Amino acid sequence: MLKIIKPSVGLHDGSSFREVIDTWDELGLCNVVPGDVPKKPWNLEETQLIESRPWVNEIGDIMLYDNPVLDKLHDKLSWKMALWANDVHKGQNSYAWTFWPKHPKIHAKVVNKGIKSYNDRKNESVFIGSYTTEKRSFFRPNDPHWHTSIQNFWMGNQNQRLYGPEQYLEILGDHKFGLCLPGVGPKCLRDMELIGLGTVPIFVPGVSTDYYEPLEEDKHFLFARNHHEVKRKIQECTKEKWEYMSNECRDWYNRNASAKGSFELTKKIIEKHYEK
Repeated sequence: MLKIIKPSVGLHDGSSFREVIDTWDELGLCNVVPGDVPKKPWNLEETQLIESRPWVNEIGDIMLYDNPVLDKLHDKLSWKMALWANDVHKGQNSYAWTFWPKHPKIHAKVVNKGIKSYNDRKNESVFIGSYTTEKRSFFRPNDPHWHTSIQNFWMGNQNQRLYGPEQYLEILGDHKFGLCLPGVGPKCLRDMELIGLGTVPIFVPGVSTDYYEPLEEDKHFLFARNHHEVKRKIQECTKEKWEYMSNECRDWYNRNASAKGSFELTKKIIEKHYEK
């Protein structure tokens, strides 16, 4: 049985992958142990400590890098193998991995209530999020006006929330299409939230499809280069195509990003590529 070291330091809020680790443990899929808390004084910032990363087996063995960008890498951080959830490090013994919703347990709860059909989704398109990167800006004249092509669009400041997590996910699941903009990294938690709900995502330039099982255009997502194309791609997507893509999204999510699927994928990558 795999041993997963869940960090006890690092100023993490416990959501996202750290919540996935808890679910793996609750399902009895692996042995989760709390990571060591190094003695102060620390020679690195707390979020940069090697103990702030999740590991398989032991620190220095298989790293599960769940941060958005590669800003936690430094010369004291080394690994025998590493899986990358968002921005993928192009180095030896490094592999693209999977991703997850912001609140995986609540997402699973909403999914278990039932995935709505095409006809039951009364709304066309949605984006609800916060301004986390300049790539999302639409306030300056030359920026993409994504909001003009989305039926229900809201973008607040980084600490603003329009809805609670469960209501937010229920709203995503009541739309046929969801806009995906780059997050802090090239992927956003919203990508997985939409895919898991069977809401067909619309990717724009800068959104990554780099997963161990890559996402495919017109199968798992529509692609639009600008806000004009967003509207056109929605209009051209027939009910039959939407139903095909929605089902493919759900299947991909179950294989790659659900609690059980993400563990099985992680185990498969390790068994295939890890060299002791």
